[in-house]
Amino acid sequence: GKRTVDSIHWKRGAALTRSSLFAHVAIRMLVHRMRHPHRLLRQRQACQARQLAPCVRLSTNRSHCLRVAAAKAEAKSSKPQPKSAKEAVEAGLLEFGQRRDYEEAVRLFKAAMDLKPSSQEAAAALFNLGCAYAKQRKFKDAAEAIGEAINSHDLKLEVALKDDDLRELRDTREWLDMMSTAKGGLSREQKVNLRAEAKAPFRLARLIIFGGLGLGAAIGLLVILGRLASAVKGGEGAPDLTESLANLSINAAAVAVFGFLVLRDLQSKERDTRVTSREEGLGQLLVSVILLLCYFLN
Repeated sequence: GKRTVDSIHWKRGAALTRSSLFAHVAIRMLVHRMRHPHRLLRQRQACQARQLAPCVRLSTNRSHCLRVAAAKAEAKSSKPQPKSAKEAVEAGLLEFGQRRDYEEAVRLFKAAMDLKPSSQEAAAALFNLGCAYAKQRKFKDAAEAIGEAINSHDLKLEVALKDDDLRELRDTREWLDMMSTAKGGLSREQKVNLRAEAKAPFRLARLIIFGGLGLGAAIGLLVILGRLASAVKGGEGAPDLTESLANLSINAAAVAVFGFLVLRDLQSKERDTRVTSREEGLGQLLVSVILLLCYFLN
């Protein structure tokens, strides 16, 4: 009859045990392979191909990377190397202005600094290096290059203030830091003093006027004190004591009034300077926080 063993149907007269079933299946598989050897060969070849495929792909990718690296090295070595600082600066300007290859321009401007440039050539190399860095948005390196050109090679600050390639750099914190140390720039103390003076534009004029009047009144007071001493001693030709006392009172009052006005303006200037310095510090902190947020958001 027909018996079922582990969901496999066999047409045999008696029930098969599990061990005899496995032996029967193994024999049938062996016979099948002996009758069809070409199928077994194809299966082995397919399995080996599947196993070797990742290795082949890895080898291909690695070969491609090596070819690309070799091509880049060959292209880099094929570029003409400048022999002087002037030649390097001119080649860098060509890459910067016409080809917009800022990375190559940076390399050439750095090469110019290694070729013993004159002060003028060094100023040009550093300034254009800063412009190339600014185009790459490497603002810290750009500010350092511009600052070195100004402080060490007499580049005029006006040139950096008007150049369009440095427009984005001039809006950064790095530019403000560079301006505080650059020759011809304003230090933080100078900026604070200018802002404090802007709050009271006529303070300096008042100090000059009141100080001059107070100084004149003090000199007159000294003269009156001498006349008063002569009047107190008396004698022929001595000045009138009442007149001397009146003049003494007037000059003493003038010295006191003008001294008070000068002292008030000086105290007001000191107070405005403290407030402005605190505002400047808070403003710099706000700029730093905004730049930090922009960095993390980008």
